[in-house]
Amino acid sequence: MSLWISTRKRARGPAVATLALLAFALAEAPRATAQPPADSPMTGPDADTVAYFRKLESLVAGVSHRVMPAVVAVQSGRLTGSGVVVSPEGHVLTVAHAVGRLDAPVILFFPNGSRAHGKVLQIADGVDAAMVKITTPGRWPHVAVGGEPPAVGDWCLGLGHTDGYKPGRTPPVRLGRIVQAKKGVI
Repeated sequence: MSLWISTRKRARGPAVATLALLAFALAEAPRATAQPPADSPMTGPDADTVAYFRKLESLVAGVSHRVMPAVVAVQSGRLTGSGVVVSPEGHVLTVAHAVGRLDAPVILFFPNGSRAHGKVLQIADGVDAAMVKITTPGRWPHVAVGGEPPAVGDWCLGLGHTDGYKPGRTPPVRLGRIVQAKKGVI
């Protein structure tokens, strides 16, 4: 799957939300399905041991380290939220409730303390998702969107500023698994 931006101003489907969730999925991490393969690093006879949880911790730390530079705090007026940069040109997937309206000006805060300006390109109200474009010139750290759609049982990470941006604090990391997946809904 490649990054897709609708030419419609207000999308009425799940495409943007699906992309947002895929962007947060454990990129390059082992896939976990309803019945994971026996050779998976997260299954087997020792899946409830300290070694298992240390391996899981190591996987989470590695993926977090790779994707953290692309996680941003989003501020549009008094509205705040989190997003992820999904292209080197500065396309950011975020939640609609953090941006308010189309063409709204946005400030993006990166984990390293830098800031960039942007504007809202698209809003998908039905799934609370939005696409922002960074307008500050530059190439941006990003998490590529693509690969297989998530499946039930897949490990996933959520990184973001749930309590709003706080200078000097990296976005919290949450680990979970996909519990439901059907076309257009995760």
